[in-house]
Amino acid sequence: MQSPPRRRAPWPLLLALAACGRTPLDEVPSVDSLAPRKDAGPLPSTGGAPGSGGSTGTGGSVGTGGSVATGGSLGTGGSLATGGSLGTGGSPPPPPDAGPDRRPDAPAEPLRVNCPSPIQTRPRRQVHVVGTVRGASSWRGVWAVAEAPRNSAYSHISRGGDTFDFAPDVAGDYTLRFQATDPSGASDTCQTKVSAPALPPALFCPREIVATVDREVVLTVDAKDDDGPVNVTWHAPPPARVFPDAGVTTRFAAPEPGLYIVTVIATDIDNATTTCTVAVRVVPAPMAMCPPSGERFVRMQEATFAVGLDGTRMIAGRWALTRRPPGSQAEPDPPSGLFTSVFPDQLGEYLLEFVGRTPDGLDVRCQTAFTAVSEAPTLDCSDVDTTPLTDTDITVNASDNAEIVRWDWSLDSRPPGSAVKPAFPMGDSFNFKPDLAGDYHFTLKITDDEALGASCGFTVHAAAEEGLRVEMFWDTRDTDMDLHLLSPQATRWFDEDTNQDCFYSNCTANSPSWSNPLTDADDPHLDIDDTDGFGPENINVDRPAPGTYRVGVHAYSGRAGKLTVRIYCGGSRLEPRATLGPIALTEEQVWKVADVEITGDGRCQVKGLVQPNGGPSLVPRMEAASAR
Repeated sequence: MQSPPRRRAPWPLLLALAACGRTPLDEVPSVDSLAPRKDAGPLPSTGGAPGSGGSTGTGGSVGTGGSVATGGSLGTGGSLATGGSLGTGGSPPPPPDAGPDRRPDAPAEPLRVNCPSPIQTRPRRQVHVVGTVRGASSWRGVWAVAEAPRNSAYSHISRGGDTFDFAPDVAGDYTLRFQATDPSGASDTCQTKVSAPALPPALFCPREIVATVDREVVLTVDAKDDDGPVNVTWHAPPPARVFPDAGVTTRFAAPEPGLYIVTVIATDIDNATTTCTVAVRVVPAPMAMCPPSGERFVRMQEATFAVGLDGTRMIAGRWALTRRPPGSQAEPDPPSGLFTSVFPDQLGEYLLEFVGRTPDGLDVRCQTAFTAVSEAPTLDCSDVDTTPLTDTDITVNASDNAEIVRWDWSLDSRPPGSAVKPAFPMGDSFNFKPDLAGDYHFTLKITDDEALGASCGFTVHAAAEEGLRVEMFWDTRDTDMDLHLLSPQATRWFDEDTNQDCFYSNCTANSPSWSNPLTDADDPHLDIDDTDGFGPENINVDRPAPGTYRVGVHAYSGRAGKLTVRIYCGGSRLEPRATLGPIALTEEQVWKVADVEITGDGRCQVKGLVQPNGGPSLVPRMEAASAR
């Protein structure tokens, strides 16, 4: 097998180099290698007109007859033909401008066409079909209907151009073919399938109809189709009959009682059909049908009633309560018609009667007995999230068929030390302000005017959201204990010169400025200053600066038998980080409770302060005022 020729430089470059004496003739590629590929298209020309035997030289052109053929050579005179030679008087033509992204010898892109994806539509609905062409600057396009249903008028129809506004005239599948041809005669085709299925008409039949023997009843259906008229036909099983048997309305009659199924067929212009049925129940004689007896309705809630007829039209009908419990003032409302309502106002049994009259003068009547019963109220309570010392609205959802006459609220448990006493209402809501962090558990019991009740419980979660929160409470009345918090820079207690000790004297109305003067988030504030016993007192710092804070308590007046301090920090919200005490504290004593170390990332560590013997760190006020 002959090996393929070596890959060499493009022929225009070699011709130019040979003409300048830069390339030996024995290195000029063979004519076989210069032959254009099948998909390369005709060779470009520069400055010359096509002709037979065109020469390659100054101002010359590559002619039709001067193409590179198999076995040819480059002959004198510059013509490129079979047996030609390379001439000395001409120069090779410059390569055509292939643009910035294309080599001069790149082949022209062949003509290609694309058609849309399959299209779904309906008969007589126009679709806009567009063919796309690539690879040719000029071309002629034609759309044609290649395939169509047998009864379509679109056979052998074509449209010029790349667009086709096509409306299938009958139901079925169509094949549209698009062909584009360029000036050289090259062409390409593609196809698109258009499906236009026949959709059946919409047909709506009425619900079951009740009629009497040998009495005509009108039957009507609703038939619609978007494409044109609909033909409706009726078919009744013997011995019943319908007349007429075509149209959207007919009359039905049957000589015998029974259930008759009437078939209705709707046909559109595409011969698509839809079928539905009408059930006609034929009864022997006119009658009124009241709801069955034995229903139970809640007192003071609406009870509705409707009478059913057997197909005979009523010209009059009235409702009446023929029996009701003692003391009841209930009446049917409205008193006439086929529907009525009753609000039973007393517990017990009621008897409701309907009396109607037909156009033939016949009276029909029916009765239904029902009982009014009691129903307990319903109560829905949900937990509430809040923060200490925040006014919080507490609301429950209570409902009853009549009236709730009693509301019993209770606060069952609260955090130790809390002194809050909410004012409970005779209603479903109240305002609550927790004084300490922790959980507050409530219970509500309600009673209605039927002596029926309901109850529920819920919890108010008062979470400490501050970065540092200190709470204090004690057990004796008419005593005053003061809570203190030293900043990391504080050197002594009761320091009102630098305000680095937060207590009642400087921390109630205005907060002292600690750490960063540009923000008050790191400043302390005393929420409550209790002076008559029990507490609580709270000091908070929303975002404490890193450092070690010291907590203390001063017995301002009186003696506390059991005094407790709770500290929240580092993300503890409902449970304290540390609880210290209870201890006994006498007047003018200072309890150095604990050091709280706050880190840069907001974490904290609490270290209780004790004497060398392990007891609480208690010092006189005068000593505390001179040192930390």
